Amino acid sequence: MLSSFTPLQILFWSLAAVLGVFGRYGFEVFFVKILGSSFWSGTLAANLVGAFLIGLFYAVKGQFSDEFYFGIVFCFLGSLTTFSTFSLQASQFIEGDRSLISIFSFLFGVPVLSLIFVFLGQYLGRILD
Repeated sequence: MLSSFTPLQILFWSLAAVLGVFGRYGFEVFFVKILGSSFWSGTLAANLVGAFLIGLFYAVKGQFSDEFYFGIVFCFLGSLTTFSTFSLQASQFIEGDRSLISIFSFLFGVPVLSLIFVFLGQYLGRILD
């Protein structure tokens, strides 16, 4: 895929990753303003949007250079979607006084819904391709 890195590529990938982080933060701020809390709604939204876009870009990746695809999917969307945040919040759910149903919904709902959104993104990408 990628054989060598130029300074311009590294700059682009770094900028893409930083923008993904700001996007992730934006989801948290948005859900705090709308719902008064973002305990896992911001994580869910970021992961679903990111999963959809990853699926979409994967389906049409032949239309982009390897460098651009890497920058968007791995740098931007990789920093937007936050499995590490999900893992932390899952441990907090388990340690907290949560019902078994809410723990199950969180632990299995986020990954399953994210996988569904990847497939939806791929489906749309194939239609648009």
